[in-house]
Amino acid sequence: MITDSQFELILKDLSEKVAIPFVVPVRPETNAPYRFCFPSVKAKIKSDGGEMVIGWILHRELYFIELECHAIWKSLNGELVDITQKETPHVNQILFLPDLNILYEGKRINNIMVNPLGLKMVDHLRTVNKLIFDITDKGDRASNLGEINLEGAEAAQYIYLQGEKNELVKFINNNHDEDYLCFCMSGKSFGDCHFNNYDEHCWKILEKYDLRKS
Repeated sequence: MITDSQFELILKDLSEKVAIPFVVPVRPETNAPYRFCFPSVKAKIKSDGGEMVIGWILHRELYFIELECHAIWKSLNGELVDITQKETPHVNQILFLPDLNILYEGKRINNIMVNPLGLKMVDHLRTVNKLIFDITDKGDRASNLGEINLEGAEAAQYIYLQGEKNELVKFINNNHDEDYLCFCMSGKSFGDCHFNNYDEHCWKILEKYDLRKS
């Protein structure tokens, strides 16, 4: 588990390499739906002035940290506010890392997963997240910030990968020890099953669910 002292070191490292993270109040507006932070902030600027600040929301999980690309609103008097609705209700603040290097071009930007404890399972989770993003970000879908409709092989791949992701998160949060039974329910320990060949396992599964190759 990431301790407070370890988290502080991570924040210090981010402060030196990117910028100083800070807490931003969340005041969601009715015309700023979840996932639509960039267009919502642009509309806010058009109606009330101010400017957009782009960066990352820092989500601190038990064994990893996830950075979600996000835009907040800076009012004319300099107040920073997150106006976008959240997936989880009653969130009243976020930990925000501004990043001047982000270039937003109207397309979704994948989350970044930090693995400070060096856990193999977190690396595997990162692989699954990348595969999911590759599906949802394909072609014209990259500029679709809302729900995405998938069909056929892609739908099957997406459903499988989402299930795999859920199992990985559950496994990581419950024990993350390679001596425990593998999440794939093979009956073997994780160390003797998917510990070293997880990426190969994912690609085999994608080929299995690719109906165009059947």
